[in-house]
Amino acid sequence: MLDNDTDVVLFEKDTYTVGRLKELIHNNFGEKLHTQLSNGHQKVASIIQSVSVSEAVFKVEDITWKSSSEGIRCQILRVGSRGWEIGRIRIITSTGITTDNHIGAHKISSYTTVKIQVTIEFCPDEPLEPESPLDDIRKMMQAT
Repeated sequence: MLDNDTDVVLFEKDTYTVGRLKELIHNNFGEKLHTQLSNGHQKVASIIQSVSVSEAVFKVEDITWKSSSEGIRCQILRVGSRGWEIGRIRIITSTGITTDNHIGAHKISSYTTVKIQVTIEFCPDEPLEPESPLDDIRKMMQAT
């Protein structure tokens, strides 16, 4: 998981902090979902809000959308690291959709609220080997 919002992600020419990338994905995903819902495509909301088996209806509280399992090629520069790591990221977006009814002076109206959470996973092409506590001693011995 890329949890540090100040780490940097590089896609070919474009660079983003992890925090900014999450924000852009959140906004883009939200706009697309909101557009579908506000254009009268209530089917999107109704399809993903519940699952039914025979007469039992289960309300879906959270839905997870994932980018392809192949991931997206990129490089990561982690704060405090020695350099860029090459690998792939996968974006996981969890959505919760709720419909609230509002009673006004002349009518009852309903509006849909979408809650979105973005998570980014990174898989390096070559996993970093953990530093050994003996590395400092080895360096000192080589220097003498």
